[in-house]
Formats: sequence, C-alpha cells, structure tokens
Amino acid sequence: MSNPERTLTSSLVSPTWQAICIALSLISIISIISIRSSFVSHNDPVPPLDCAFSVPPTRTHTLTMGLYIDEFFSFDILKNSFGLAGSVWYSWPTDKPYDHPELLERLDIVQGTITERGTPDYIQSGDLTVMRIPIRLTFHAPINYVRFPLTDHRICLLMRNLYLDARKININAPQDSITLAHQPTSWSLEKITTISGCARYVLDNASDITMHYPYIMILFNFSRHALRYIITLFLPLLVVFYVALLSLSLANSTGLSVAISACTGLAGYRFGMEGFVPQVGYFTSSDYLFFLILLAILSIIITLVFDTFVKPVALWYKKFLIAILHMLLIGALLVLSFA
Repeated sequence: MSNPERTLTSSLVSPTWQAICIALSLISIISIISIRSSFVSHNDPVPPLDCAFSVPPTRTHTLTMGLYIDEFFSFDILKNSFGLAGSVWYSWPTDKPYDHPELLERLDIVQGTITERGTPDYIQSGDLTVMRIPIRLTFHAPINYVRFPLTDHRICLLMRNLYLDARKININAPQDSITLAHQPTSWSLEKITTISGCARYVLDNASDITMHYPYIMILFNFSRHALRYIITLFLPLLVVFYVALLSLSLANSTGLSVAISACTGLAGYRFGMEGFVPQVGYFTSSDYLFFLILLAILSIIITLVFDTFVKPVALWYKKFLIAILHMLLIGALLVLSFA
C-alpha cells in the first residue's frame, strides 16, 4: 500500500533540479548580455536628404564647417533630450573671402534650439580665415527604442541654414572637423560620421518654387558601457520569474500562494518600471520580456491550480515545464539581443 506522504513529496520538483536549471539559466543570460555588450550595434534611423536641383547649381564659394563640442551637458537617451556646448566654425581661403559671413550666424538646428549664440570671432590660420561662433544648443534625435535597453545608439544632429542658397554656396563638413572633448557619462563615442549636402524646400508645387539650403548631418555612434538600465529592469523580472518557478517545489497550497504573490509583484513592478523605459507607442525588449515572464507565471499558476483542485500533475510534466520556461526566456533574450 502506497504512502500518501511519499506520493505528495514525489510530485514536487526537487530543489536540486531547480538549482541546476537556475544556474544554467543565469550563466546563459550573463553570457548573452556580456557578448552583446562587447560590440556596437544600433538601429536608429537616419533622415534622408533630398537635394535634386531643377537647375544645375552655379556655386561661387566652398566653405568648410566644423563643430567643436566641449561637453554634452545633457545626454538623456530615455527622454530623447540632448544638449551640448561648444563652437561652430567656418573656414575659407583668405584670398577668396566670403562676402556675407553674417549669414553663417543664422544656423539653426532641426528638432532643436540654439539657446545661446555668442559673438563670432575671426582668426587667421595659414592661408585660411576661420570664423568661430560659440553656441549652446539642445536637440532631439530620431531614436529607435525597439531593443531598449539591449542596444547602443546613433545620435543624429541636423544643422541647416535657411538663409543660404545651396546652389550658390557649398558647405563641407569633413569627418575630422567634428571634435568631442569630453565623453558623456556612461557612454563611449565609437565613431563620428558626417554627411554634407542640401535639402529641398518646395514652397509652391504648382509653380515649382523651390528653395535649396545647406544641410549638415552629424552622426554620433555611442556605445553604452554601464549596465545600470539592464540590471535595474531585468534583475527584478528574473527574481520574480525564479520565485514563481520555485513554487513548483512547494506543497500545493503554499506553492500556489507563492506563484500568485509573484504574479502580483510582477504587476506592481510593471507600474514602477514606467519611469525607467521610454514612453513610446510600440513594444521594446523590456516589454517583450515582461509579457513573456507574465505568461510563464500564469502557466505555473494554472498548473498548480490543476494540481491542487483537479488532479495531481505528474512530476515529469513539472520538470518539463520548468525546462521549457527557462529555454523560452534564454531564447527570447537571444532574439532580442541579436536579431
């Protein structure tokens, strides 16, 4: 005759099995995050430039433009808010002076504002005349948060001058003309790319009245070297996930209470994490992981309810469920990190 206590104990997943699964899961997750952090990856969009001339340009001047950035006094990826202080400079051959340097001061920022604009000064550098304008500006950049916080970012700064005619003046911004003196906190600058060109502004489609103005695009490729957001967002999710799994090693009523508590804690954490995720209208990596863990906990609760009130669930099924949930979590993290 079978012992009821022995039957009850044998239907519970052993702590050893749980410990092995959790250890393998943690090793896999840490490895994925470490590998992901070892290289730069971003999927932020780059705005297109439209510079089709209806009439061939007759440019009489070519100027070189540069930007010296002393610091990013504001660098908030989460709120898509950036601010920098530095100087914009232009140079042209001294023997071929530019007649309207005052127009160069009327530079503006796309999706941004120049909050301070100093008085320009002029210096002579060899056979070049250099005009320097101290500025402070704030701007927003087109950022893709789909992989947040498992990705780096490419910050796009768009500068233009609506008071210059791109058909008569050519402004180049070589890559080595952009200088960043101090790195923003928790980020490392990997590369700077510049695109010099012009944009077309159609005033009247019927009569084909079109303006062309110089347009400078500066792309800053930054890599994140701090794991604050990853730890802040993912560690509580993992703790709740593992606690819910451990409920399968407890007696039915106790295990069910623990699983329900884990689900309640996860729901509460969701409201708390709103301040740590970007406010966008699409799902990010943190959202996908949250819903995956929520579904995992719900499957555990359903299993325990069935085990407690309907029919005892076989031990092999519980072990299989634990293994599958661990693999789903690892697989999801792989896809979100590298897909």
